Amino acid sequence: MVLKIFAKSEKGLLRNSNQDRYYFECSRDEFSWVIVCDGMGGTNGGDVASSMAVDTIKEEMQKFKQNFDFKSFMAEIFKKTNKKIYEKSKNDTNLKGMGTTVVFGLIFKDRLQVVHAGDSRAYTITSDYNIKQITHDHSMVQEMLEQGKITSDQAKNHPQKNIITRSLGVSDDIDLDYTEVLLDKEDILLFCTDGLTNSLGNEKILDTVLNLPKDEFLASKLVECAKKSWGEDDVTVVFAFN
Repeated sequence: MVLKIFAKSEKGLLRNSNQDRYYFECSRDEFSWVIVCDGMGGTNGGDVASSMAVDTIKEEMQKFKQNFDFKSFMAEIFKKTNKKIYEKSKNDTNLKGMGTTVVFGLIFKDRLQVVHAGDSRAYTITSDYNIKQITHDHSMVQEMLEQGKITSDQAKNHPQKNIITRSLGVSDDIDLDYTEVLLDKEDILLFCTDGLTNSLGNEKILDTVLNLPKDEFLASKLVECAKKSWGEDDVTVVFAFN
């Protein structure tokens, strides 16, 4: 798939700085990739962790070759990135406990490979008007929901919604969640932080996307809708489509 990729990131209304980071490269021999991060650990720690994740993955992706085993390659990148952030936080008392969510998508021809940690998400939006969440949130609220302790409605505004159970940099090792998706040429790919999903929810995201043209303003409009709806948290949106 030869993709067009557009992105937008803005600081939340209650934030001193934007701790989200993103990066993408596209249309190089039918190969594209996207990374979205949401830093945690105070103003300095969150900024540092998310920036380190993007910079490290960018550096490692320069080694990418099309004959690689994608899952193994992406897993190795994740582990290197995790170790680098963890070592930084261990050696700098001002950054102790920092970490970052990461959703990292690699698109090659008609397949999307995704690895992630935390509650930043990847979606496909299909031509038959369905939105599918590819990633699985690593959060306390998600665990409570799966255990039947709370309902879907209770999960939306739960006071522990911001507690993440897996992220890069908080321990010396990281478990890998990997997903491979076969893409249709009409699919829209969406990568985002929880500033979007907490504000709008899946159905509102779908409704908004389907009522907007697929152009460079799509990401900006979705961020604008999120900030009008809630707007407290940083919001980052990356779209990829034909």
